[in-house]
Amino acid sequence: MRISAILSFFFILAVVGACSAADQGGIPWDQKRPIEWSDFLGTPPARPMAEAAMIDMRVSWRVQYLVSYDPGRGDWRGEVTPELVEVSNTMDPFGSWVISSKADRALLDHERRHFDLNEVYARRLRAELSRIAASGRSADEVKRVLKERINETADRVLSTLAGMQELYDGETLHGTDPSAQALWGSRIDAWLADPWSAPATVGEMRTSSGTMIVQAG
Repeated sequence: MRISAILSFFFILAVVGACSAADQGGIPWDQKRPIEWSDFLGTPPARPMAEAAMIDMRVSWRVQYLVSYDPGRGDWRGEVTPELVEVSNTMDPFGSWVISSKADRALLDHERRHFDLNEVYARRLRAELSRIAASGRSADEVKRVLKERINETADRVLSTLAGMQELYDGETLHGTDPSAQALWGSRIDAWLADPWSAPATVGEMRTSSGTMIVQAG
């Protein structure tokens, strides 16, 4: 606790901790370093599957928020600012696999776009979390509301991500429809440039412990 020049009390508190996949050997998304088949280190399942490859991705997040009291106003206020938000998008190479006989460039592009789509919603999550604020009559009330809004936002954005990943696979037939694949590539590029233009509500999955794990074919 400290007292500022305007006699406001400040607390910085962490609301959610997430285990970063990068700490477990994950590969972070990087536009300058697209993933390659050499990054798919997992073993394909013994039984036949519809998918020729599987990419294991994680969006992890951690949020801190600032709560302050101003005696002049007589209320408590809380906010999340961009510098208090950490969001990462990583690929787990050991959970990702490809059937070697089907590892062509078209399928690799399909898997890369899964990773790009994850990045769209990682950026969307970072932006939405950074805008959360609350006010109330006590610090506890403000903290409670902030936590609720943070968790609700994460659940909604990451549920949408899960639904979009399924829709992408369904419409492209797991990358085997070239025209649909090209259309989705254009969409994802546009959404990467402006995450707010990406669909806001698709799917109904929820997050757990600050981490959303998506396996996509």
